[in-house]
This record gives sequence, C-alpha cells and structure tokens, in this order.
Amino acid sequence: MNNRRLLVGAIVIVVALVGWFVFGLLETDDTGPGATDTRVVEATQPELPDPVELPTSEPAAAVPIMTETPDTPPMGDFGDVLSNADPVFVRGFLRAPGDDTDLTDFEMTLYDQNGDDVDWSEVNEQGYFEIYYDGTLAAGWGVGSSASAADSHGETRTILPAWSGQQVTHSAGEPAVEIELQASFAPRLSGLVIDRTTNMPVEGAEVSVGSVLSAWVIEEDFTDTDANGFYSMELPEIPPRDVLVWCRTWEQQSTVVGPLDLLGTDDYKLDIYLVESRPIIGRVVDAAGAPVGDATVTLGSDWLVFEDDHDWEFTEDDGSFEIDPLDVPLEGAWLHVETYDNAPTVYPISPPISGPIEIRVGDAASLRGIVRDAEGNPVDGADIMVVFYRGWLGLENGVYDNDWSDEDGTFEFSLETAPPSESMLVVESEDYRPFSAPLPSVSKYDAASNTWVVEVTLKANN
Repeated sequence: MNNRRLLVGAIVIVVALVGWFVFGLLETDDTGPGATDTRVVEATQPELPDPVELPTSEPAAAVPIMTETPDTPPMGDFGDVLSNADPVFVRGFLRAPGDDTDLTDFEMTLYDQNGDDVDWSEVNEQGYFEIYYDGTLAAGWGVGSSASAADSHGETRTILPAWSGQQVTHSAGEPAVEIELQASFAPRLSGLVIDRTTNMPVEGAEVSVGSVLSAWVIEEDFTDTDANGFYSMELPEIPPRDVLVWCRTWEQQSTVVGPLDLLGTDDYKLDIYLVESRPIIGRVVDAAGAPVGDATVTLGSDWLVFEDDHDWEFTEDDGSFEIDPLDVPLEGAWLHVETYDNAPTVYPISPPISGPIEIRVGDAASLRGIVRDAEGNPVDGADIMVVFYRGWLGLENGVYDNDWSDEDGTFEFSLETAPPSESMLVVESEDYRPFSAPLPSVSKYDAASNTWVVEVTLKANN
C-alpha cells in the first residue's frame, strides 16, 4: 500500500513539473531587445486578437549597416584599382553590411531587361567593380551582387544580393554608368497564418518568400506553419527590397503581401489572414451585349512568381465562364479575354469579388506605322511586336501580335491578342538598338478607322 502511494505521488509531481515547463514556453515573449521591426501587415479588416501565444526564439541583436566607408576613393576615382583595355559599360562600389565584413571576390552580374545575365566581374578588396560589355541593353537592365555566407562579429550570416534598380537604355562606348550598392544581411521573417472567418490558426499552410525582380524570380523558398499556425524562416538569397510573401492551403484563397522593403531589417513580423476560396464567375459579351462563345479567358497575375499558376477556360455558348482562383492571389490578378473576332481585353480583379462579372469586348483595332533610321531612311525587315507581357517572365513569353516592315519601312496589322492600352511596342532590327515603350505613350489613336498610328526612329549600334 505504501509503495503504491509513493508511486502515485511521484506521478503527480512529474505531471506538475511538465505542465509548469510547457506553460513557461507558451508565455515566452517574442519581442526581445534585439527586434528591429515588429510591423504586422494584414488585410483591411478590423484588428483581431491573437488566437494563441506562440513560442519563439529571441532574435539576435542587429548589426548596424555602414553609412560611411573610410579610406576608399570617391565614386568615379578608380585610379589603379581596376584596369582593362575594353570600354567600361558599368562601374561601381559595393558597400559591406558590417564594419568587419569582407566582400573580396564577391561577383557582380550584369542583367538585361528580362533578368538574363549577360556579363560579370569580381569585386576587389576595396569594394569596387567594373563590367565590360560590348553591346546595347534596353531600358530595364541592372547590376546585382552575388549572395554568400560571411563572418560578422564571430557569427556566420548570409549576405543577400544587392540590386541597382532598373537602368535606362545604354550602349557600349557611352560614358560608363556609375552605381553604388548596399549589401545587407538576411533578416528572419516570422508570424501567424490565421483563418479570417474563424480567427483560428491554420496548421500546414505553405508560406513562400520570393522576389518581384525577374533576375531572382526562381529563388523562392517556403516553409509550413506548425500546429499553432506559426512560421519562421530566413529570407532566401534574393535582394531584400521588392520582396513578396504569399500563403497557400488546399482550401483557402491564396494571399500575397508586398512588395516589402526589408533592407536593414533584422527581424520582421508578418501575420497573414486567409479567406475562403470562391470561383470567379462571369460572362463575355460584345459591344451590342450579345454573348461571345468560345472566347479564351485567362486568369493571371502581375507578379512573375505566379507565372506557372496562370489558368484559363473557354466561354460557353451563352458567354459564361467559371475559373477557380485558388492558387492565384486576387491581389494583382487580372483576366485576359481573347476571341476570334473581337478586341483583346484585360479585366483587373479587385478583391473581394461580390458577384458575377461581365466583360464587354469591342472590335479589334489595327496598328499602322513606319520605321526609320536616324537619317530618316526606311528600315526594311524590322520586327514590330505589340506584347501583352504582364505576369510573364520576359517579353518573349507574353502574348503578342507582330509583323515586319517592308522596303518602305511601313507596316500594318490587326491587334487580335495584345490589348493596345495594356501592351508594349517593341521594335527590333539587326544593326540597330532595340526600341520598347508602352504603346499608348508613343502612338496616336484614330477613332474613325479604329487604328493606332506610330512612327519609330531606330538608333544605330555604336
């Protein structure tokens, strides 16, 4: 009998100790003195109480970003630091994220407007670089640094790529573009995923992080939420500016937040709220209100990270369609309508969608114009494209209409795929710099003939 009482007493003590330990974990504060950013981004709904307190680790103290670099020559004064007989296309300085971080042998890559790498160089011991490229890059090109692990104050940390931002059209032989970039350490992203309807945490939700920038669009990473709806992950090897965060489940509507600027942030808190997914129901009609059957309705997104998730359906004879948007966040989403006889049309999605939508399409317009060189001579065989490129990586992956100029430099063709008001005019010809601009900004619309009229002057390559 006494042994049995002793055994029961021991069990009670063990249970009490375990309960005290678990309760202590649940009460752990996740906003320690090292946190540098505790902003929470959510939908525009009234703020809701947290459904559960979560165990988190205390973030490490932030390492300040250098704002000045002593004992380095000013921009443009390279002296004997770098030398090459070829013309310099772009030169610059990569600033380290900490006062003891070594950036020697970091690589700098030159990207074209589609995010494809065209050349590269290494950063020297002082942080300077020069890239030599014998060609022309259309507007949208830029320079980015590599990512790497580095020791800082005795700790190994990931240094993220630095990005120059998009640059204007530039050719070899012109004065080199000078750029200064700031490298930074990878911050940690954490928060809750919550069901908006029930205000309960969502277990097993997939939280992904990626970039708006085409050069890094495939460098995404993801993690799953735990039983408390909690997630935590380090930013993948992408520039800390123009960051997208999105969340998916098997039942709720996908949601995206961003672009976020996390440069200089050490710990970023982001709660994500999900709602039930509902199909997009609508109808396509012509200018007279008659239904348009067999039209192609494509659901897409402005964000390149969702390019592979684009979905499409054909309209029924009564013009109706239904598309499941589960994997495409409604933020930044659109519907592209293409028919055999009518004008291509883009319908922007504005969440929440309250009911069926109607998309009215008019008559297809034409594009007419002429291509000349700088001396006013016609350019024969130039490729003229009108490209609807939203949501596709690179113009060549978008949908487009095109034709070639004749010996007089003239052209005319119907715009059956690319909506004029939403498309880019791209003109390319051998021995000339590529030309690209939003079609409405460089052309005039003639309502009487339903025609867009444009004149393009191409500059010769140097």
